[in-house]
Amino acid sequence: MALTNEEKWGLGLLAAGALLGLASLGDYDEEDDEDDLYLPPGRSHELDVLEAMDRRYPQREVLDNPVYDLEDGSSIRPDVVVLDDDDEALEVREAKDVAVLRASHVFQASFYDAVLEPRHGTTVDVAADTFIPDGVAQLAEELGILLKRRR
Repeated sequence: MALTNEEKWGLGLLAAGALLGLASLGDYDEEDDEDDLYLPPGRSHELDVLEAMDRRYPQREVLDNPVYDLEDGSSIRPDVVVLDDDDEALEVREAKDVAVLRASHVFQASFYDAVLEPRHGTTVDVAADTFIPDGVAQLAEELGILLKRRR
């Protein structure tokens, strides 16, 4: 069975598109976007908070996901910690990009606050589209955890 002219043109255009696609792969440089290939869920929100703290405290050391070992053998890993001149916690930030903020998120931040005792307290930076139930907002207020909506 012979091909019609439309089918021949279609196959020709398909082959030309495939060749152009292959040619463009030769221009790809992995180093250009090495960090943009994959970010785990919520990581871009964490990076936004980290960058904001770097801008807010240009003379301070701002730590990204530092690990603190506790006496009981466990460890904690807050998203962002700003250190003061004595390498003590000045401010702790926990970034949450979730559909609904839960009490467990507030308790987690409260635990970081109790362990690290930051002078400026602990803040949960909540993504713009995250729903915050009234009970969770009240809990945060009672525990002294600031909820900040990040746009």
